[in-house]
Amino acid sequence: MKLHVTLLALVLLGASACSSSAARSGASSATTTTAGVATTTVVDTATTLAGASTTVVTSDSIAPTTTPAPATTVTPTVTTTAVCRNVAERDTARQGDCGAGVSFIQERLGLLGFPVAIDGRFGPGTETAVKNFQSSRGITVDGIVGPATWDKLVEGGIGD
Repeated sequence: MKLHVTLLALVLLGASACSSSAARSGASSATTTTAGVATTTVVDTATTLAGASTTVVTSDSIAPTTTPAPATTVTPTVTTTAVCRNVAERDTARQGDCGAGVSFIQERLGLLGFPVAIDGRFGPGTETAVKNFQSSRGITVDGIVGPATWDKLVEGGIGD
């Protein structure tokens, strides 16, 4: 008989739980957080049909929501070396070219008073020196070592 009364009390408590818990007297609740988990505990005292009071404790645990860390993206570093056009002496040469012809142009420019690094690469420094040389010799200033510029570079031989 006592078991039936306890079950009946639980059923009645379940039914009354649908109504507002604030309207019941004797009910209390507390929310605690332990290790990131929020737990709400409700303690209620109910009176059974037999007149005995029963204390019911219920609790709901809510696990915290976690957002995964964003994935990291690794961008590989790619080093590229521009391929230059290899030119020989008397070939038309311009910025971006390289080779023995460019080294010769750089040497001649230095000997003729237009110093530039002799590295075999026709870069911006070599182009500036060529333009200055062309301007001083009355040649079209375009920074390209074509036939007219070659003729002026080698005119009179090496010792010019």
